[in-house]
Order: sequence, then structure tokens, then C-alpha cells
Amino acid sequence: MHPLDDLHPGRHALQAGTTGVQDLSGDRRRGRDGDAGHGGYNGVVTLAIGPHYQTLETGDRETVERQLGRRLRGTVAVASRCPYGVVEVIATSPLLDGDVPFPTLFWLTCPLLQRAVSGLESGDFRDELRRRAVETPGFAAAMRQAELDYIAERDRWAIEMGASEKVQIYFVGREGVGGTVSGGMKCLHAHLAHFLAGGDNPVGAEVQEALTGRQESECAGDCGPFLREDRRR
Repeated sequence: MHPLDDLHPGRHALQAGTTGVQDLSGDRRRGRDGDAGHGGYNGVVTLAIGPHYQTLETGDRETVERQLGRRLRGTVAVASRCPYGVVEVIATSPLLDGDVPFPTLFWLTCPLLQRAVSGLESGDFRDELRRRAVETPGFAAAMRQAELDYIAERDRWAIEMGASEKVQIYFVGREGVGGTVSGGMKCLHAHLAHFLAGGDNPVGAEVQEALTGRQESECAGDCGPFLREDRRR
């Protein structure tokens, strides 16, 4: 998997020169000699996979928290931006504050896409994809490879955090995209987020194809009109 693969149309490449991740845990402290403080993880990580992502720039944190309606926790990076430069997918560490497991490595934050994907989930779209996974060996194989890539990416975060064994224990039996069982399509949002972040995810690619042009035609770069009423301010 290459999160900046230009061969994938519709994915919005991140600008070079601003790579890395940002800790948002707020209460983690580094111990003596650079060792982790309480809990074994200090939340400050320089990831080997950093070049694939972008640090949160000025205003990004506030934007994402408004999109999601909650405070960000753990180590967070920008995985994809929309055509207007607004964050649409974040990458989140597999462990949050207090070693709380977080299975969704890539999180779709764009409220327009969230709503549009929910619409697909309520119709026959997902059932058609499930049929393809059963009837088309190539599609099923590509889907499984996407899951393996997803797991490998999550494991790289865990290794850099010094929490590889803990993460593997947490996610036993949850080898699908977004921490579901293998082959799961319960959350198309997670598959689209993986694809937009650069993953070779056939389900995410189908979702993206179904939504092509929606952001450009329905949005002017302001998330406000697409937020839930309680998140508008």
C-alpha cells in the first residue's frame, strides 16, 4: 500500500514537506531518558510511516473536532484532504489515552461524505458488493489484500508505540477494515476512508466511484451546511 499513489484518481494527494503526526492526548508525559511515562506509552511518536501522512496544520484540529462533534484523542495525522484542502480523513493511533484500543485506523471526517455513504448503506449498494465478494474471486482476493494492508499499517503504528503485543491481543479476530471481522462490510465509511488514505481497497474504490463529483458539486469548501445541527456554530 502506498498512501500517496498517484495512480488512484479521485484521491487527494497531501502536500510534501509537512509530514508526520501530532499527539493530542494532552496528559501523556515523557519519563526520564526519553522513556515512556505512566501506561508505557507517552503519546509522542515519530512514525516510520510518517511520510504518508501530514501533521495537523493551524485550524485542522478545530475543524476535525467540529466535523466529528468530539475532541480528538491519541496520536492523529491527516491522511487525506478534500478538493478544497479541508481534512476529510484522519489516521489515528490504535491505542488512545489510557491504552484504550481504537480499531478505526482511518476515520472519515468529511460530513458530506459521511452522509452520502450512510445513504449508500441504507440501500442495495452494500448487498451488491457482498454478492461480488462471493461470486467474484478476484474481488474477494483484492478485498482480503486490503485487509492485510490495513492490519500491516496498524501494526506499524503499534510497533513505533512499543505496543505491538498489546495491539495484537486487542484485535484478535478483528482482521477486517475498521476492526471488523474479515470480509466485513458493516461500515462502508471505513472502507472509503482507507481508499482515500491511499489504500488499494476495492470496496472503498466502489464507494468513491459512486460518489464521484459530490464534493465539488454540492460543497463550496465549508463543512457547516453538512454538519448535524448540534455541531454548527
